[in-house]
Amino acid sequence: MGLSPAITSLQGKQMALVIGCGIVALGLFPLSRLRFTPIPVADKKLYPRSPFLRRFFPALALWSLVTGSFSPLANVYFSQHLRMPLERIGTIFSFSSLLQVLGVLAAPFLFRKVGLVFGIASAQFATAVVLGFLAIVSGAIPAALFYIGFTGLLWMSEPGLFSLLMSRVAPAEQPGASALNFLVISLAQTFAVAASGAAVGRFGFGVVLIANAALALAAALAFCVLLGNRASAVSDSEWAAATLKSRIF
Repeated sequence: MGLSPAITSLQGKQMALVIGCGIVALGLFPLSRLRFTPIPVADKKLYPRSPFLRRFFPALALWSLVTGSFSPLANVYFSQHLRMPLERIGTIFSFSSLLQVLGVLAAPFLFRKVGLVFGIASAQFATAVVLGFLAIVSGAIPAALFYIGFTGLLWMSEPGLFSLLMSRVAPAEQPGASALNFLVISLAQTFAVAASGAAVGRFGFGVVLIANAALALAAALAFCVLLGNRASAVSDSEWAAATLKSRIF
């Protein structure tokens, strides 16, 4: 850990966990100061159903296969595949966390420039490219740089996904839509991490990363085709009229 020669590796890990718990506990204070406007409970439909959701959730499931495939195995990739020491892995993860923040902050500029759906698809396409490069590099430094870029791009599309979903359901249906959203993500990621772990043991990280790149590309195409087509997408006026009708009837 670099704190004292007397501190063992196990003690260092224990200290890191205690510090992490302290940081989480500090978040309770600002959380307690938050105040939210009450949302009226839906009279009829708790879980919304619409043509948009039937297009959105399959595209989301494809993307969730990407987010749940490599990220949980990143520690194994660096420690066993690239034989990196623990200290260097910690540094890589620190920089990746920083780039995640920058990616989230940069996302609104991307969405304003090219639109919400195509902004999401652009970030997913860039993720596919980075995963492809990550699959073919063998050096520790290039792999670390591509991984840091991968994590930043991975988080860039998250605000857009949730904004897109929430903008297409009535306020009273948003809790149900959010629950369905996380259900789809959790189910897809559960399958993805189990399949990736088995595939890494049999085929290695190169094949798994190439497969992830293909899935990311498929997700980008799915968002463009299913949600970006002006002929099939619901306009804001049509959505507002449908929402008003559902409230009346």
